[in-house]
Amino acid sequence: ALAIRGWHVNSLQNPSCLHLCCTNLHTKDGVEKQFLIDLKRAVEEVKNFPEKYAGGTAAIYGMVNSLPDVTLLDPVAKGCVDALFSG
Repeated sequence: ALAIRGWHVNSLQNPSCLHLCCTNLHTKDGVEKQFLIDLKRAVEEVKNFPEKYAGGTAAIYGMVNSLPDVTLLDPVAKGCVDALFSG
């Protein structure tokens, strides 16, 4: 919901949070206010239409966090990276 508004953040877990890289561009007048406006709208949109945002990396993070055996993460992650760059 933020990406369609031009903001690119990373979702993280343990604890659940967002990672936003701030650059010189973010220091310009009004940018922080626009981010807060867009963040509020994005949260409202996700709350109102959760099915629209059920996929993507957020869904993967949620699934990974529910695994009973986290030792599976390393081989699964390596397999995903191998698949991305093998072809």
